[in-house]
Amino acid sequence: MIVSGNAKDKKDSNYLLENVLLLSEVHQQKANFNRIADGIVVDSTINSRLGIVNTFLVQGGQLNIKDALLIKGKLGKIKLIFDQDSKSVTRVLPGNSAQIIGLPFLAEIGEKFLVIEEKTGQEIVKKMEKYKTELTNFDFNQVIESPDEKEKNRFNLITLAESQDSLEALIKIVRNNSTPEFSLRIIYATFGNFNEFLLNLAKTTKSFLLIFNLELNKDIQEQFKQNQVNYFQSGIIYKIEEKLREIIQGKSRKEKVEKILGKAEVKETFYFSKIGTIAGCEVTEGVINRNNKIRVLRGNKEIFTGQIKSLEREKEKINEVKKGQECGIILKSNFDFKTKDQIVSYRLE
Repeated sequence: MIVSGNAKDKKDSNYLLENVLLLSEVHQQKANFNRIADGIVVDSTINSRLGIVNTFLVQGGQLNIKDALLIKGKLGKIKLIFDQDSKSVTRVLPGNSAQIIGLPFLAEIGEKFLVIEEKTGQEIVKKMEKYKTELTNFDFNQVIESPDEKEKNRFNLITLAESQDSLEALIKIVRNNSTPEFSLRIIYATFGNFNEFLLNLAKTTKSFLLIFNLELNKDIQEQFKQNQVNYFQSGIIYKIEEKLREIIQGKSRKEKVEKILGKAEVKETFYFSKIGTIAGCEVTEGVINRNNKIRVLRGNKEIFTGQIKSLEREKEKINEVKKGQECGIILKSNFDFKTKDQIVSYRLE
């Protein structure tokens, strides 16, 4: 059956409802009022007068005052119910939504709820809390060194991305590059900012950190170095894929390590039509050497990688400049410097 209508101006809405009722009667589609009530969370908020208010849609059974509810490992008891017209009621029938008062937590939107005997619910919550504690104290090395896995070529990964969408893309790439001969195993995946838990987990499980679209500051990089945690960070998806292929081929172990030699900040820029832009810089760390590679950071984001064409100080061409000294830098490619750009000098060892 097809029924025309328009939700915006409510055209033919009565006709639509009549047909829904007609079909339900013809097919004898009736809600079961006698089974255990369940449904989904459609809203949750904190009211200045009522406190925590959760809005539920009942999908089956009857929801009553004093019912105990289990929602994602949390238990609560209904004290008050308000219907769609904000009237206090004692029960909610299937197909209706209601505001529930009495739960000691804000339920997550989209989660399922289930009416349960309070004693049974308390036992379930205790078991789940125990499970969480055991998981927190679990020795991941037991999994890594399990007999079935010892003989396999596998590489443990922890994936971290800036958002849920980026994380899903990252996981998909890892799975696409994993093969029966060489398994890329994700032991933990999350999104958001880097934290100490990830560092400890990577160290304990001897895992490689794969980081997508997140910048790592100097302190975090230093923590990786101190804890001997290997990682790869990039905001470009194909570079992530290239790195995974290197891991599979065994090239990552032979890969050279990047050593930072010095840093400089662009104080002024000068443009000459014959030679391009000259960056007037002050060396803030270490040494800037003309023969080493450099990268340019703008707002902690890498925007250029290359080599120095000319390094000058007091109108003389020189090979290196030390911390506290000023210099002029010209790159081999015509790069448009901006003031406050950071120049990092490094070499691969």
